[in-house]
Formats: sequence, structure tokens, C-alpha cells
Amino acid sequence: MLVDVGYKVQIPARAGLTGYDDLAHFRYAQEHGFTIVTKDADDFECLHQKHPHHNGVLAVCEETDRSKNMQPVQLA
Repeated sequence: MLVDVGYKVQIPARAGLTGYDDLAHFRYAQEHGFTIVTKDADDFECLHQKHPHHNGVLAVCEETDRSKNMQPVQLA
């Protein structure tokens, strides 16, 4: 969806980051000027506090009631 509306997207598998910890993902995003989109808000909040110079972290929360969750098109 994000690609469809003109955003450059890099997924962990294509970046060679599958299985790496959150810090590796965070540093990759920093080095390449990406904003992180994650469902892991707590861990990335800690990384943001330690390393505040980055292009942003968009934390997407999930509700138990899936009808309340944002759809990918809404994120774009």
C-alpha cells in the first residue's frame, strides 16, 4: 500500500535484516533515512530515547477488536 501511493519501502527481508534485533533495524533506518513502521512500540520508544536523531517511528497499535485497527490504506 505505501508503495502504491509513492513511498519508498524497505522490508527487513530485502535489507538482509531478518532475525536481527530491533537496534539493527533502527540503525539501518537511521543510516538510510527511513521512518520505521512497527507494532513494537515499547522497544522502539526505548531506542528513540537513547538515539533521538532519526526520521521517525510510526507505532501502529493493534486492538483485540480488529475492527478498530487502522487498515494499511489509512496509514498511507
